[in-house]
Amino acid sequence: MPKDESWRNWKDSFPPEELAKLVEGEVNLPDILGNKDVLDADTTAFAMNMGHTFFMAGRYQDAELVFIGLRMCQPENSFHASALGAIYVAEKRYDDALKVLDIAVKLDKTNFEALFNRAQTHLGLGKTKEAIADFKAVTTTPKVDPGFASNAAGYLKLLESAQKGNKK
Repeated sequence: MPKDESWRNWKDSFPPEELAKLVEGEVNLPDILGNKDVLDADTTAFAMNMGHTFFMAGRYQDAELVFIGLRMCQPENSFHASALGAIYVAEKRYDDALKVLDIAVKLDKTNFEALFNRAQTHLGLGKTKEAIADFKAVTTTPKVDPGFASNAAGYLKLLESAQKGNKK
């Protein structure tokens, strides 16, 4: 890694519209290189762990760089899009989050993390009806993590209670 850490500014060399295409999955590195196996499993696991570590440390820009890179190399991987969406939710970048979380759910309708984060995104955008639908989907997704299911059920109870209170 360069000592000056100029590598962190790689996004600045892309025109914004091209970067958006990369993030949204319209353009990807395997297609550009003509190779579907750009990353091996060990490198992918290392990058995912590094991105997660950055995210948990609140280093969202660094985490974003990692997961954009993973999305470029493995655009068919729902987890990478979901992780990028989680970063955007944490930063309250709800429009950006919704774009990549929609991709994550499209790639894997059972990705309960993407559904949960998309529900939170809908709440951030003031779309209660859509949030309720996604929280319900989380609770009925096969192999859902019990913590996510419990949190989604808690949100559902609060939102449905609030809706009933507004109808009185």
